[in-house]
Amino acid sequence: MPGTFRAHPVTIRAMRADIFAGANNELFVDLEYNISCEGCKRVIDIQFWKFCPYCEKSFPKELPKPLKPSEV
Repeated sequence: MPGTFRAHPVTIRAMRADIFAGANNELFVDLEYNISCEGCKRVIDIQFWKFCPYCEKSFPKELPKPLKPSEV
């Protein structure tokens, strides 16, 4: 269908189910927690994902410090 997008099944499984629970954009910025994925080296905001949506690697149990805005 023109003008629509389809999500890959991995993306759907990786997405957190509770991210749209009454939140606004300002809340997303406040909770931002960007890390570099150990598998694919992409920058991932882990507030939205259960695991990396690109390479399917699990996030480490001991999370690294979030990346600074200049590192993103």
